[in-house]
Amino acid sequence: MGAKFIESQARIPKLGLKILRDDDNTIEQLSFEYNNLSIENQRNLPDLKEKPQSYNPLHPLEFNFISALSRLNRDYYRELAEWAQESNGTTSFRLQLTNTGTSFAADVKIYLSAPATEDLKLINEDDIKPKPKRRLMPSEFSYNNLFTSNSTQSSAYISEEKDFITAIFSFKKIQSGETLTTDYICLSRPPQSLTSLNIKILSDQLMEPLSLTIPVTIIENKVAITFQDLENM
Repeated sequence: MGAKFIESQARIPKLGLKILRDDDNTIEQLSFEYNNLSIENQRNLPDLKEKPQSYNPLHPLEFNFISALSRLNRDYYRELAEWAQESNGTTSFRLQLTNTGTSFAADVKIYLSAPATEDLKLINEDDIKPKPKRRLMPSEFSYNNLFTSNSTQSSAYISEEKDFITAIFSFKKIQSGETLTTDYICLSRPPQSLTSLNIKILSDQLMEPLSLTIPVTIIENKVAITFQDLENM
């Protein structure tokens, strides 16, 4: 009976975590240099105005078709500003979890968190929106409908609180000897003051949470652009 007790105590999961860049190479720290766009009068960007359309007698149906089926996207400039800042200020990576222990780990949760700041976001890669359009077809009347989220079990749930923003990945089980990889998570517009990301791993089979830190180096180039620059994008 004593031997069985010792054997059962020895069968425990041993979880290890790696950070993978978009080329699937392992990195020890996250380094990112980007242009953080400051857009002139962003809080008061104008609505997009309808431009008069000339009637083409050679193609009389063209004008009617466009007018009947599409709608002017009045939020175009505001959406374009958000898209420009996000596309210029986002880097992505994945987390790879390996179990080298002698037992499975169930109900595994990985918490990836950073201090909340005004511009910083954590975004699932599949939830990044495309460049907005000036005119919208009926299925695109909401900017949120311009893309279809392909979120999977390996995607993160994003929690935003007063002091922290957290991406939470969940796995039902990781077997002994198994490796699981999350979907890409994006760090968007991080401040230069960000020096680390904190990770906590929980599981029913772990005696206590596993905690680790990802060192972060950010070089943030502040770039001011005018409304004319925005219009020309």
